[in-house]
Amino acid sequence: FGEGFSASVKSTFTKTVRSTVIDSTITAGSFFPAGSWEYRPKGFVRWCILTRDKMTLPESDWILQHTQHLLDSFHYWTGRSLLEVSGNEYDRAQQLFEAPFALMSHNTEADPIFNYGNRRALLQFGYTWAEFTQLPSRYSAEPIAQEERFALLAASRSQGIIENFNAIRIDRWGKPFTIHNGILWNLLDEDGIYRGQAAVYA
Repeated sequence: FGEGFSASVKSTFTKTVRSTVIDSTITAGSFFPAGSWEYRPKGFVRWCILTRDKMTLPESDWILQHTQHLLDSFHYWTGRSLLEVSGNEYDRAQQLFEAPFALMSHNTEADPIFNYGNRRALLQFGYTWAEFTQLPSRYSAEPIAQEERFALLAASRSQGIIENFNAIRIDRWGKPFTIHNGILWNLLDEDGIYRGQAAVYA
């Protein structure tokens, strides 16, 4: 959808999304971050419908452990809770996956691969879980932004955490979007061993 579409067409589009795509687990605000839907390519709604069921959190012991690393590491660096969670480890993992902010992490490889993205992040970047967790994280930024991205990651690696960063990132279709007031921190396991980096933004 572009500038040539009338308000009535946009209204119909919104109602269609709400009735056919957004269910009780996805709110309009989390599905389409403010001001972003008009930049999506033709067929985006169909893509959302076809891939919605693939944007689920896999059940594995690693996911449960990684969820705890995300929560504990954020609290370690900031003294704050990433999200107020409750219940057992499965409940906490699902609550973080459905959180009203985008959250992602990558591993410790020389060319890091994304190993986690919650639902908001998957929708923002336009990937299913299986696709996202095979993607080198450098593909989240345009070639001209790689130097800035590398410097940001290096600063976080050295300092432990970077708060309130702003950056331009791209989705799977190459469309840019802006991250405002993001937080990037080092992931640590229960023994304090470095396990990668995570980022969160509203």
